[in-house]
Amino acid sequence: MMTPSKLLIVGGFLGAGKTSFLCTAAQTLTQQGKRVALITNDQSSDLVDSRLLSLHNFPVEEVSGSCFCCNYPAFAEANKRIARNGGVDITLAEPVGSCTDLLATVVRASEKHLYDLLQTAPLTVLADPARLASILSGETAGLQPDGAYIYRKQLEEADVIFINKIDLLTPEQALDLQTRTAQTYPAAVVMTGSALTGEGIGEWLDVVTGQLQEFGKRALEMNYSAYAKGEASMGWLNGTVVLQSDEPTDWNDFARRLLAKLSARFEERKLTVGHVKVLIESGTRYVVANLTGAADTLSVRQGTVDTAKLTLNARVDIVDPNRIDRFNELIKETLHEACGDQYRQQVLSWSCLSPGAPNPTYRYMP
Repeated sequence: MMTPSKLLIVGGFLGAGKTSFLCTAAQTLTQQGKRVALITNDQSSDLVDSRLLSLHNFPVEEVSGSCFCCNYPAFAEANKRIARNGGVDITLAEPVGSCTDLLATVVRASEKHLYDLLQTAPLTVLADPARLASILSGETAGLQPDGAYIYRKQLEEADVIFINKIDLLTPEQALDLQTRTAQTYPAAVVMTGSALTGEGIGEWLDVVTGQLQEFGKRALEMNYSAYAKGEASMGWLNGTVVLQSDEPTDWNDFARRLLAKLSARFEERKLTVGHVKVLIESGTRYVVANLTGAADTLSVRQGTVDTAKLTLNARVDIVDPNRIDRFNELIKETLHEACGDQYRQQVLSWSCLSPGAPNPTYRYMP
């Protein structure tokens, strides 16, 4: 009989750094001799996260078209495919960043329906320091009130809250934020670290793969009407475009210019960025760029490539779902402006939507 895989679900709001965190965790586990697989999740296909993790040579399954909770059969089938392919020691799962109520709809559902394949672990929620500090102060982190409601519920149900990106804070600031978080959410283990530097990842793995007692037992009271409004306020765009030029290109610079232009457009319209991700790739070479808030959050890393396929994911609080067409045009216009006359574009796929109301397949209370 196959030994069940340990299931580590890492949630958290858009821009918390979940993909980078899981990549670092997967690398750490692999170095320890563990077999690792990852499951990503999105409301649409063409996900930067899946491609980026695949480029690191990790086996990746993707549940697209809806969240884990609303399409639990697809999540279950992804785990079954992993098992059929030989199984792994650890499965790392990254739910959609605007999802919550994961204990009832995914963790407990897995305990009931996938008990022979998975051993559930404490639910981790990643938090960006700036947004977390705003939420702890009673503000909304720039989100609509219903979006902030989702953020708070994510923290409320967490067994482990991991404050990411502490490389952006002083030690005193990190300790103060950790203390305030622990006071506000006393049922959670509160940890700090950085996916970028690797700080705290090993300690986190020790906690969630160890023998933490009494996890996942809380009953989360959910206002699904507020949850639905919070999801609907987000504009969700995924696109894949081939870019061709007759001139040599610095794709690092192109990615930076594109995100800087998008950031300026969003700030002009007072729209709050959840995250914008760009992956430009050719074979195994790639450039990855992220925007997780205002312009000063823009980051570009990795090397240059010769020719390019660009994958763009944008998650932005557009306030009113009726503005989705304008949001779509704004992204297209900005991409065309960044390309100018130098680049020819071939659109392989393009989708833009506001998420529908959450309708979980299962919801099990303790």
